[in-house]
Amino acid sequence: VASPFHAMGRFPPRFFAPRIGILVTLGLALGACQVAKPARAAAPAEIVQWNGAQSSVTHATQRVLRDEAAWNAFWPEVRQAQPRAFDPAREMAVAVFLGERRTGGYTVRVVSATPQDGQLVVTYQESAPPAGSLVTQALTYPWTLAVLPRSPLPVMFRPAHPTQPSPAQK
Repeated sequence: VASPFHAMGRFPPRFFAPRIGILVTLGLALGACQVAKPARAAAPAEIVQWNGAQSSVTHATQRVLRDEAAWNAFWPEVRQAQPRAFDPAREMAVAVFLGERRTGGYTVRVVSATPQDGQLVVTYQESAPPAGSLVTQALTYPWTLAVLPRSPLPVMFRPAHPTQPSPAQK
């Protein structure tokens, strides 16, 4: 087996053969160590979500999308193409619209979704731009959509921290 180095006359083939064997053995040993590690408690899965600053929904509202028709109808409202297929047998989606904001810089994200007292409590957090920051001087309509494991429970939305309206919102 000739190597590129052998062709250049730097290393003979016998230089590579033992080292390749050592590398393969080392790789297998490290792989076995990975498998042999004790299992740890799984960290909570990160919630897959999309968000944006523009939508055709101009008022604050929340939605639960449990079927493909609702998923398909959602994306034209936020003026985006569907990022992936939706499997209503295994998943559902929740959407939070903040309504009209007088400037850019506002965002919203789903922080958690936990079953509590016979309901699925979806906690979301709104972020406002820091005071004095440079922001787009245009009306925005922030939104987020999060995909969750399917649940038959009724959904209740809860803000993470009640936000006070900024002067720009009043």
